[in-house]
Amino acid sequence: IVGGISIDDGKLVLALCNLDGKVAVEKIATIDPESDAAELSEQCLKLIRSSAKGSGLSLQGLGAIGLAVRAPLNAGYNSNNGRNRAQIYASLKDQLSKKLSTSVYLDTLVNMAALAENTIGAGQGSECTLFVRIGFAVRSALLVDNRVIEGRNKLAGEIGHVVVPGNQAICLCGKRGCVNASASVPQFLSECERLGIKLTDEFNLTNVRDSDKEHVGTLLMECGSVCGFALAGAMNILAPDTVIISSPYSAFGSEFKDSLVESLSKYCQPEILTQCKLITIPREAKNEALGAAILALQNFPISELLSKKLDSDS
Repeated sequence: IVGGISIDDGKLVLALCNLDGKVAVEKIATIDPESDAAELSEQCLKLIRSSAKGSGLSLQGLGAIGLAVRAPLNAGYNSNNGRNRAQIYASLKDQLSKKLSTSVYLDTLVNMAALAENTIGAGQGSECTLFVRIGFAVRSALLVDNRVIEGRNKLAGEIGHVVVPGNQAICLCGKRGCVNASASVPQFLSECERLGIKLTDEFNLTNVRDSDKEHVGTLLMECGSVCGFALAGAMNILAPDTVIISSPYSAFGSEFKDSLVESLSKYCQPEILTQCKLITIPREAKNEALGAAILALQNFPISELLSKKLDSDS
């Protein structure tokens, strides 16, 4: 078997898969978001062992583990919090590898969500997929022949830091006009709160007044417009055959997607746009763990996996 673990929003998600990629076990556990590497290691091991035991699986046949965490993974990143978390995740990777006596592969949440979606989800069959996730930040991943193109220090895909002309909102990076400053989920919720509109990050409209829905629609149209501008530039360079946008904004209706498509039509080369399949999906957190398991399958030598399988069977 191989395993995939995702860590985000105070949750550990585990997926244990057979060598053919079929999921054998999926489990979720809550964790302290401020856990250090040693604490995370023990929590991961506890979840892996209890899940395997409860499903009758032997950890002697555990070939490899994929680990999906929030970007950045570069310890030299210019955010103190980002640098600290990167160091914690690097240490966690080493600790898990040592305690499980197996290879552990570390990558970002968005890359692993993209890999899962391209392998078993909406992007199946695509040769060149551009995946965009709108969440805490706006990030993207590029897959060619179902392999993630990572860039130096796995920093490729920071589409949220594309500066949109005329946008004066201040981003957490310190620049003005970044897509993140207008279209990320925290920024969207903050704008709603400023207007006196009470929303949750589950985007429940049940208790929102009809008069406020118009304001929400306007904000969504702005999010779609700035995302479309940044996405068009990437599409013009990469010419993907599939674009997948993972976003909670579709819960409100068509405003976000309509504005996104209008912006793409304005800034994207027509031939590229017309030959590209545009897909919008909600965020599925478990896909990150599945993607991490697929990463383990892609990178770990199949001969060693089969050897471990034979050892566990004997």
